[in-house]
Formats: sequence, C-alpha cells, structure tokens
Amino acid sequence: MSGIDLPAADRTCEGFEFSPIRQTLVGAVRSLSDQRLLAALVGNEIYLYEIGEVLPTGLLRKRVWIIELPADVTELATDETGAVAILRDDGSLILLRPQCPDGEGRCTTG
Repeated sequence: MSGIDLPAADRTCEGFEFSPIRQTLVGAVRSLSDQRLLAALVGNEIYLYEIGEVLPTGLLRKRVWIIELPADVTELATDETGAVAILRDDGSLILLRPQCPDGEGRCTTG
C-alpha cells in the first residue's frame, strides 16, 4: 500500500473497528461462482469474497456475498472436493448452498 495516497486525516477509518473474524478459509461455492472464494466467519454470518483483480489504484475488483447462519454453526470447513461447508454443534457437516436473489449481497443458506 506504499504507493497509495491516503485521504486527509479527518477522512480516514482510524476510529473504525472491524468485527472479530472467527475463521477464514478458501473453497468453492458452486452456486455462486466457478472460482474459489475467500470465506470469513464473522459472528453468525459468512462473508464470501470473489477477488477478480487488483486495480491500478491498488483496490480490489471483487464480488461479495453475506450469508446469515443458524446459531448452532461452530465453524467453517471444506469437504473432500474443496466445497465450503458449515459444521454444526451436533457434528453434522452441511454444504453451503446459498440462495442470492440479487445475485450478490445478502443471501440465505438455502
């Protein structure tokens, strides 16, 4: 980021606090993309990121999906094919198959 001009001090994110990330992994979610996605478990939501490219400005061209999860999800996992799954309190592993009515943004677990 050394080549990026930062905004004036009064326009920074200095006071912004990110929610703690419980876990990250990389895997496939075929209902959303043919690419491998970065998955971040934050609270009771999964943030899925498809990184397209790094732009000349240093920013990322990306698509993002946010999926609210049931309270009994303990962690993320991948199955033997590399597909993203959720692990529940009872030990069951369930593949992530989100339904995204707008194609991007907020989704349901489906």
